Parts: sequence; C-alpha cells; structure tokens
Amino acid sequence: MPNKLTRLLKPDSIGLAPNQNAIILKRDIFPQVDAGKIDAFIEQRFPNLISRAEGQVNGVSVTKDEIVITLANPISESQINSIISLLETNF
Repeated sequence: MPNKLTRLLKPDSIGLAPNQNAIILKRDIFPQVDAGKIDAFIEQRFPNLISRAEGQVNGVSVTKDEIVITLANPISESQINSIISLLETNF
C-alpha cells in the first residue's frame, strides 16, 4: 500500500519563519480532514507538542496539497515517524 503522506522539507503553501519547527506533509492519497480534527488528534496523544505561539504560523494548517504541523519544540525523527504513522492509520 502506498504512503498516504510524504514528508517535505518546506511547505509550498504556507510561509514559516526560519526558526519555526514543523512537520510538513504532502497529501498523497490522504483523505480530506480539517485542521481542527488533526490538531485535536495530535494534542490528545502528544500534549503540548503543537505550537500555539502568537504572531507566527501556529497549530495545524491544511491545504489541498499539504498538512503543516507547527511544533512547540524540535522532536526526534522517531517521534515524527510515529506521528506520521498514527495519522496514516487513523484518518
């Protein structure tokens, strides 16, 4: 089965500050799910992971091609892979 999400190095649709940490995902065959549902799903499993900083892109942003999850702090590759896997299996 092909991946539903592909990790990107930078978003095409949302401008992030250079110092912002984020998980940027290309929606390959991922269903249409609004940002609020993804935000709540991640927050339930990883409390305080998502950035809520005022004055910059924060939370979860969803466009037709991408999902951008802004992070409060840097996380490990294994944590990122875990989040991607959870999203792919639960949506």
